[in-house]
Amino acid sequence: LKLGDVKITDAGDVVARNKKYEAAMNPYPEVDVHAPKKIGFSTNWEKLVAYHHGVYVPEMAQGPRSSDEVCKAVADFSEKVHKDAPKDACKYLQIEEFRCLNAYQYESQPQVASKKCMKWWNELQKCE
Repeated sequence: LKLGDVKITDAGDVVARNKKYEAAMNPYPEVDVHAPKKIGFSTNWEKLVAYHHGVYVPEMAQGPRSSDEVCKAVADFSEKVHKDAPKDACKYLQIEEFRCLNAYQYESQPQVASKKCMKWWNELQKCE
């Protein structure tokens, strides 16, 4: 097969090229995409005590969201913002902050997301 100027010999080449392309196009390389380690508790009361004291946060124990889930969440949020305040000048900053937080997996990595998205939050505060 010949696709444009690229000669493809087998399906393995296509998969390898796709992985290289996705790695090169990743705008957020410092995000750890590996699922966090599962935290185990021997009893439910231990889990509740850990949750009460902030040691256990269930959202951080989940795996990262896929890019499709992030795109859908951002699209839904964008639609809600446009419906809520169609003439608000700050709505685009809200959407960009939400996009940034989702891209950096704010639920499973809040420290990374808060550092990376601080500029959007700051600009939104100035705008409002």
